[in-house]
Amino acid sequence: MTRPAPEAPTATVPDPAEPEIPRDHSGRLLVRMPKSLHAELARSAERDGTSLNAFIVAALSGAVGWRTPEGGAPPARRPDEPQPATPEAPRGLSLALKANFVLLAVAVAVAIALLITAWQG
Repeated sequence: MTRPAPEAPTATVPDPAEPEIPRDHSGRLLVRMPKSLHAELARSAERDGTSLNAFIVAALSGAVGWRTPEGGAPPARRPDEPQPATPEAPRGLSLALKANFVLLAVAVAVAIALLITAWQG
């Protein structure tokens, strides 16, 4: 007695290059997290000049390598949101860098003077 050959499956396999958008997801998600994490995320979003929602969407998108169907990165903020201000270095850091540069220039000048003195003497 022979068995009939099994039929090939007729289901189609989705193309991984074209992600399927699930129809049953609303785009809204409630996430419970520690208060300290919530505060840190809010501070980071404020530093970036984005809303907390846009910051979290960008972080989650980067974590899973998500791209828009057109292949580009998803927008990090809504078009009506203002551009973030360019962060400025704290004044103390700027002053320390200038002082470091001056000390380095003095050390180079002293080293050159010592080399010239040793070479002539």
